[in-house]
Amino acid sequence: MKTEKKIFLNKNEGLDVAVHRLINTKSHIVILNIPRESVLTSSINNFHVLKRESMTAGKELHVESIDEIVLELAALAKIKAFNPVFKQRERIISDILPRPKFKVTPKKMQEDEDEKEIAASKGGEPLASLDASRSGRPEDSSGREEESEDGEEAAELENIIPPAEIRQVFRRSKKRRLFRTTFYFAAVILVVGGGFFIANRVLPKATVEMILKKVPVTFAYGVKATTDYQVAGVKEGRIMLPAELLKAKGNLSLSFPASGREKVERRAEGTLTVYNAYSSDSQVLVATTRFLSPSGKLFRLDKRVTIPGAKIENGKIVPSEIEVKVTADEAGEDYNVGPEEYWRIPGFKGGPRYEGFYADSRGAMSGGLVGEETVPTKEDIEKGKVKLFSDLESILEAQVLILLSEKFKVFPGARGFEILDEQVEMVRDDGNFGIFAEAELRYLVFEEKTLEETVVSDAGKAAFSDMRVREFSIDYGEPEINLNESSVNFSVEGEVVFEPDLDVEKLKQEFAGQNEEELRKTVFFLSGLERANISLWPFWVNKVPGDPDKVKIILN
Repeated sequence: MKTEKKIFLNKNEGLDVAVHRLINTKSHIVILNIPRESVLTSSINNFHVLKRESMTAGKELHVESIDEIVLELAALAKIKAFNPVFKQRERIISDILPRPKFKVTPKKMQEDEDEKEIAASKGGEPLASLDASRSGRPEDSSGREEESEDGEEAAELENIIPPAEIRQVFRRSKKRRLFRTTFYFAAVILVVGGGFFIANRVLPKATVEMILKKVPVTFAYGVKATTDYQVAGVKEGRIMLPAELLKAKGNLSLSFPASGREKVERRAEGTLTVYNAYSSDSQVLVATTRFLSPSGKLFRLDKRVTIPGAKIENGKIVPSEIEVKVTADEAGEDYNVGPEEYWRIPGFKGGPRYEGFYADSRGAMSGGLVGEETVPTKEDIEKGKVKLFSDLESILEAQVLILLSEKFKVFPGARGFEILDEQVEMVRDDGNFGIFAEAELRYLVFEEKTLEETVVSDAGKAAFSDMRVREFSIDYGEPEINLNESSVNFSVEGEVVFEPDLDVEKLKQEFAGQNEEELRKTVFFLSGLERANISLWPFWVNKVPGDPDKVKIILN
């Protein structure tokens, strides 16, 4: 059986010590452990000698080292070499050391002092010198030069790149490998660290789905909504609800073409300014009192008036005045007189009042006519009113809509439109007549939210404490509306569904940081809980994240 032995050298032990220990070992397989920066790396020739001496002694030589230069030189000498850490050797510069195409001229070899000492210690002939800086052909005893394949390779290698430069190349290569190793290591740390951070800080989340107990409560009430109530309440199963009466008031005048003709006798009309220059006492004039114009046209006072007394200033009378309406005594265009001064009152003729009371017409008298004229027919007037009232209602509707909002409940019949005043005006010169109207639009409304809150407050007495409304449904009965009293009576029925009033944000704060067991205890001891599902993700997580934002609560 072949035996094996490992020989450890230090970096200062040279070729002679290595050969001596190699030859003197009794094992068949010898492993030389050569340290970093060993003196043996000064020349590749040292490894050729070790190879030759091991073969001469009948031993199998292996080299192990963590120094890449040692491994490379050993490999070039055809010695099995490996790194004891990685159990393999990486070639560093062998690919950049091609065999030269030219032949090195042989020179006379010089004896190597190390080989002399080895030969002397063995009592034999000195070994042939393999000067790495010159020739690879040793001379034999007859003076002939024999070409050695190993020597030639060594000479070629060392003539191309000296050992010092080889070491420098190895050092640069080593730095690059160190940089790559450091970079890869840092990348691995970054990836692993990032993965750890994501796995433990970013990914974890907790989901708690809670199915809450539901408490349905049915209700049925009679309701009276009126403007007489200020606050809502429930009395003997009947709800008293405040109501509001929304109003919009306005007027409108429109013109329409008149299509009729008729024979008319119309008296002229106008205004007189009556003066009292008689005394400081007032004077009463009865209706139909006559006034005579300077042109001889007789008009009568429309209604009874009292003319105020005159003022006395510095012993002189300052006349008082008053305006009155008068109508011509007869029909016809002849009474359409223009402005005139000093109208007289025939009834005072023959007395002192005749000169003390007089009148002026500052404007013309008009309207007197005997003959045919364009007039609106009954159909013209009715058609005009329909249009006028519709437009006026639309205008008032727009005003009320500004006051209405979604919070108000309005029954279809809780609305009223009323015409307060209407007048048909005379036909003008353009053949059109006018219609004037004033109206008011009213809406009786109430707030549905107030009704809902009243129902919930009363129906909630049957539910548990700390409950909130989950569902609310209501149906209205047929209303009885009285706009004159601003009230409406109706019935309501429906259902309120209550559930526990849980503060989700507060629960998130409470759940954060709890382990799975603590979380289950906290959740299942909540009041009003029917059942719950708890999920922690990813699968390896057994604790709720400390950040409440990573806690999701679903209420069903």
